[in-house]
This record gives sequence, structure tokens and C-alpha cells, in this order.
Amino acid sequence: MVGLSNHLSDAEILISRREKVINDTVLLFKNSDPGMYAGRQGSTKGRIQDRIDKFSEMIKNVLSRLS
Repeated sequence: MVGLSNHLSDAEILISRREKVINDTVLLFKNSDPGMYAGRQGSTKGRIQDRIDKFSEMIKNVLSRLS
């Protein structure tokens, strides 16, 4: 995923917080419009960028938390 690849320099932190990454990813999918991450809403450049941005923001939130 592009949203994750933007944070490869933080790989060790993300690995240590993998449960939080998984849980927050599940919440992101559940709280998003149905089909957003399955591409059912279309795959225009803007929608793809929106999906990348939302996932990247979730990763940034995981990284900003203290442990």
C-alpha cells in the first residue's frame, strides 16, 4: 500500500505497534463509506488519493501515540 510505504522509515515502530495498526485499519474500513476501500465508488485519481490519504493519516496517528 502506498499509504504504508510512505512510512517505511518507521517500520520498527509500526511492527511493535502492529496490533494497533490492525485494529485501527479495521476501524477505518468499518467507519468509511461502504466500498470505499474496495474501489466500488470508482477509481478516479481523486478517490484513490483520498483512500491513500485516509490510510496514511491513520498510520500517522498510530505513530504519534506514546507506545
